[in-house]
Amino acid sequence: MAIHSEDEREYIRIFQNKYKKKPSHPDLTGFFIDKDGVKHDVAMWSLKTKSGATYWAGKTGNSEENKKKYKSNNNKAESNTDDIDDLPF
Repeated sequence: MAIHSEDEREYIRIFQNKYKKKPSHPDLTGFFIDKDGVKHDVAMWSLKTKSGATYWAGKTGNSEENKKKYKSNNNKAESNTDDIDDLPF
């Protein structure tokens, strides 16, 4: 059964990492788009516990484009202190 929606948000897409060249590179890569429409990268590694059981561990992060946007927005927020007096505490 294929999972597909006109609204692509809140779905995760994971693919075999065909560019893996080192053990430190992730086994799987992909992305998801959150409910706000922000794309996040996903990386996952197949690992083993001390007893030998296999499990998956992963990381998420903003895509490069969103990192630039995030950095730009943070710089604006840091330089704008006009609304500090409006804080309720």
